[in-house]
Amino acid sequence: SDILSKLYNIDFKMLTSKEIAEIYNTDSRNLSNSRAFVIGNEIIINSDLASIAEPIHELTHMILPILKGENIVEYRQLISSIISHPDFDNIAKSYPNLSGDKLNEEVFCTIFGEYYAKTVRTQEGQNWNKENKSWFQKIIDKIKGLFKNIFGIQDIEFDDLNDNVLMNMSIDNIMDQFG
Repeated sequence: SDILSKLYNIDFKMLTSKEIAEIYNTDSRNLSNSRAFVIGNEIIINSDLASIAEPIHELTHMILPILKGENIVEYRQLISSIISHPDFDNIAKSYPNLSGDKLNEEVFCTIFGEYYAKTVRTQEGQNWNKENKSWFQKIIDKIKGLFKNIFGIQDIEFDDLNDNVLMNMSIDNIMDQFG
């Protein structure tokens, strides 16, 4: 997380609900019940509430701009495809202040995180995920490429690492095994 912080000027913090309340809650804002959130350049993960889906969700927010910069057509296809997901409207309700690409990115990041956390909202959503797995694979490939570049991973076994195993490994585990 220190390397990612330096490269992206993003500070990752893992805090308890109590610590979040002490640091971030105000009279008008209670963030201690949130699983994860972003304030400025800080990504805060609530260790009491978060599952693996939240860090994956936040990591996907870092990958999407990379994809957008490398291939805007592919990015547009990805972002517009998520609208057809059966759970899109239900998830979008959680983001009433967003619209357009920003909303679509949030919904995609949520679905992607849940996919690798093996959280299924509906059978229809699970079917969509299976039919559109190529989008998830593109993001996984970007994440693997990002990790290889950041951490200087040369190990060929990393390319063959099962995606579900990778998405459940900590940065320290990745470095211990491949760095």
